[in-house]
Amino acid sequence: MVALILAWLVLVPGQAESAESARFNLLSLPDMNTPYISLVEIAEKCNVRLSYDPVSLSMSAVRGDSSITLVNRSRFALFNNRSVNLTYPARLIQGAMFAPVESFLPLFSTLIPGDLIWNEQNKEIEVSGTLYTINAITFESRAGGTLIKFALAEPIECSDEFDGNWLHLGFSAGSYDPEHIFTNMPPSLLIEETRHSQFNGEALFSFQVSDAVESYSINRTTDSGEILVSLRHKRIHPLSLPSTASGDSSLDTLDSTQFWTIDTVVIDPGHGGKDPGAIGPGKLKEKDVVLSVAKQLKEIIDKDPDIKAVLTRESDVFVPLKQRAKIANDANGKLFVSIHANSSPDNRVRGIEIFFLSDAKTEGARLVAERENASIWFEDNPEYYSQNGDILSKIQLGIASNVFLKESQNMCKLMLDSSQGVMKQRNRGVKQAGFYVMLGTQGSMPSVLFEIGFISNSQEEKLMKRVSYQKRIAQAMYDSIIEFKKLAERDLISRGN
Repeated sequence: MVALILAWLVLVPGQAESAESARFNLLSLPDMNTPYISLVEIAEKCNVRLSYDPVSLSMSAVRGDSSITLVNRSRFALFNNRSVNLTYPARLIQGAMFAPVESFLPLFSTLIPGDLIWNEQNKEIEVSGTLYTINAITFESRAGGTLIKFALAEPIECSDEFDGNWLHLGFSAGSYDPEHIFTNMPPSLLIEETRHSQFNGEALFSFQVSDAVESYSINRTTDSGEILVSLRHKRIHPLSLPSTASGDSSLDTLDSTQFWTIDTVVIDPGHGGKDPGAIGPGKLKEKDVVLSVAKQLKEIIDKDPDIKAVLTRESDVFVPLKQRAKIANDANGKLFVSIHANSSPDNRVRGIEIFFLSDAKTEGARLVAERENASIWFEDNPEYYSQNGDILSKIQLGIASNVFLKESQNMCKLMLDSSQGVMKQRNRGVKQAGFYVMLGTQGSMPSVLFEIGFISNSQEEKLMKRVSYQKRIAQAMYDSIIEFKKLAERDLISRGN
């Protein structure tokens, strides 16, 4: 005789699951001394993929690269093809596979983010952590669009497809609580309808977007593992505006005669791959620290639907200087920020400084540019740069850099002031020098090169190693970018009116 018991799933304090939706039917078998739980029921609850083999009378639960297989009347389960003793045999009853709850729950917990624990005294199933890989979806309205945040319990793969006015996002190994997945309602301006479903280990979210959506992008944060979906408003077409003298005495306004929406920032982490850049006394490499800061900056920007961030390199690879400019121009960049760490034979020298592209006015600035330009010797054709003549002649003849010269100076000032206030390092000022990396960008967008400190100084090297310090640098850079964007666009709009 088979008896049916109802076991409540009890949550560890602080968890977000609801007790009403977390209960399982357990079976009490007359010849067994432990309750049994249905693999079908628990897999459906956690949206784990199931398969059944009628020949071997076995049932498997699969998520990602992990699998558990139960065979009727066998006390052994296969976990990733390894035999595990369940003490009591699995039983196939009316098309559903049942397993002894006490020994099976720890095994099944390997397929979900949290842990399922059998409380023998209270005859309860407790949850530590969460059952689901997707914890919550939040909508945020921004000036330039809508940000959709997917909070994940663990990294899972996400795919996207745009069909008509529907944006479909599929999550392999995706699972969620349908009653509590949305923390707020989506804004109706850009999102007209939402649909969601989960089945057999997959989760699908569909968003019907309005005609006001110009584009979308999907990014993943590195620290929290969030999936960020940015829906961007359609933008105003460029306006031809008359050039007028600025009345702002604190900051020179843009000289461009076109409406310039700063919607794409190209972040250039210097050096990389076979080019280590400068190396500190503690063996910290410039290429590593600037890549980390660049990724931190991109992560912050990715949360802002008004701006898109593009990296010239995303890993430890060598990218030729002229290729970095090509990446920036191909991305239709509106601002180019190259990140470097300084070095000096005198290990007492410290501080931050920012450069724009022009003729070096001091020997120190010329030496900094010379050191950073030495990356060309890692390229296949370093003669390319000498063959193209003097750097300043190239500027004057080919790329009309004066269009963005003042803008670059203004960006330098904003970024230096913002960073100095946060980093509390010596302010070495805004300087100018002939950097090859900005040779191909200055004529198409404001361009700056930020030396975030002296890696040759042991104290500044220690600071650069800290992730918290890197985040402070990135946040200060982002703040200055937003301020520059506001000032530039506000001035041009007012001139257009």
